[in-house]
Amino acid sequence: TNDGMQLVVSAARDGEVRLFRRSLDQLSFEEIPNTQFGVQPFISPDGEWVAFSSEAMGPMRKVPVAGGPEIVLDEADWAGGSWHENGTIVYPRSYRSGLWRVSADGGEPEMLTAPDTDRGELAHWWPQHLPDGEHVMFTAFRTPIDSARIEVLSLEDGSRRVLIDGAVSAKYVQTGHVIYARGEVLFAVPFDVGRLEVTGRAVPIVEDVAMLHQEGHAVYDISANGTLVYMRASDYDVDRAVVWVSRNGEESSPIMPLGRYDEPALSPDGERLAVTIREPGETSDLWVLDLTRGTRTRLTSWGGSDFGAVWTPTGDRLIYVSERPVYEMYWLPADGRTLGEPLFVSEFDKRPTSVSPDGSTLLFSHDPIPEELWRMSLPGIVTEVAEPEPFLTGEHPIISPAISPDGRWLAYVSAETGRRDVYLSPYPDVSAMKTIVSPGGGEFPRWTRGGRELVYREGAKMQAVAVDPETGRVETPVTLFEGPYLPAVREVHNYDVTPDGERFLMVKRPGAGGRREFVVVLNWFEELRAKVGN
Repeated sequence: TNDGMQLVVSAARDGEVRLFRRSLDQLSFEEIPNTQFGVQPFISPDGEWVAFSSEAMGPMRKVPVAGGPEIVLDEADWAGGSWHENGTIVYPRSYRSGLWRVSADGGEPEMLTAPDTDRGELAHWWPQHLPDGEHVMFTAFRTPIDSARIEVLSLEDGSRRVLIDGAVSAKYVQTGHVIYARGEVLFAVPFDVGRLEVTGRAVPIVEDVAMLHQEGHAVYDISANGTLVYMRASDYDVDRAVVWVSRNGEESSPIMPLGRYDEPALSPDGERLAVTIREPGETSDLWVLDLTRGTRTRLTSWGGSDFGAVWTPTGDRLIYVSERPVYEMYWLPADGRTLGEPLFVSEFDKRPTSVSPDGSTLLFSHDPIPEELWRMSLPGIVTEVAEPEPFLTGEHPIISPAISPDGRWLAYVSAETGRRDVYLSPYPDVSAMKTIVSPGGGEFPRWTRGGRELVYREGAKMQAVAVDPETGRVETPVTLFEGPYLPAVREVHNYDVTPDGERFLMVKRPGAGGRREFVVVLNWFEELRAKVGN
């Protein structure tokens, strides 16, 4: 809040994301009611309200910070906005949109900017009203992230001015400085807010700041009276361990050195592991680890982020996401002998999810709003390659589909009930039947035991459900194990399972639970002036 006395954060409890608040004179956080799936919060000037978007792709909402009913502001799925004293909010409507403006009471939104896609812009994020109320500073995001920049928009005539190249997540503070992020470091530069000009040399002021690279967002905030809060990169994005876990929860020692691992994917023969690895302060790349020999091969290195690998059934190729800056689908040989080639290019984000057992068809998420499930033929597998087309759509996002080993059933996740649940439908005739598999909610289904079982995450639990492959009838889920393993975050699954369902490959933070902490610095403006000058 502006007075620096209260902090609002998005965090997970029991595997479900929501908002929490803490007064600095209190010892603990308390949950803010009616903020299920809440992410990207921003607070009203008087500190009485918090607005936020939804991890489940729901609308942008606001609730009283002290608790109360929610109010829908706009059917946006992306927030990170700026709430002005005049009662208007400036925000991006989606992950790939420009800036929009809406009344803080809701109403008809007004478009302010559009990304220049011809110049590689993906979106305009993290706006902040400048003191005159007539200009907004924001991040014009591109990839690689070092090509993003900080700009200022005139709300009067729509003109834009570039302030800083190679920077994201900027904030103007009352000392006459702009604070911004580059890598995992905060910089400060003197700024003439009247002339809208940088007037001096940039100085690094805070190191080891957590950075969400794909969102162009550094995890920090600064109150109007000079309280700085941030999360350390060394706490947020710590090295992780990859371990085997048996069905009864027995855990192996790490199978490889600690690293920043995500999205492990076992090859069909179980002898190789595709994994996303990111070095500190850098974007991510795909690697393949030979689990028998203990060697690893780097497959991508173009400068942007590559991640989310899916194996073809023969194990000879990997399909993955390459952020350019839209999430494009690429594929390449699993031995890395050639560079990746694009599979499907469009204006919307795409993510490969499942390949049919015969290798002919790829299912992938396609991200108009709401997110849809599409399918396409894979080149070289079928004689006539069909154009990509929508396959399963609705009012709610369809994510994490998994085709059964016999090709007759499709498991997937939808939030149509207000929470994420695992569903089962016949494949490819998905309209013939729909069964809820997860009575307590669930994410990231995987098939095991030749299609006679589905496993999925329910918060910290690993659940298993017996499935009749002839009828699709499902039994009551049973909990196999639970533990401090990385949670499922939207489409980042962070686990895989052997075909027989006996061993699970899990990612975890070493130590006792990987607790994250915020650093709070009071009267920080004094330090800022001492380092950078007035």
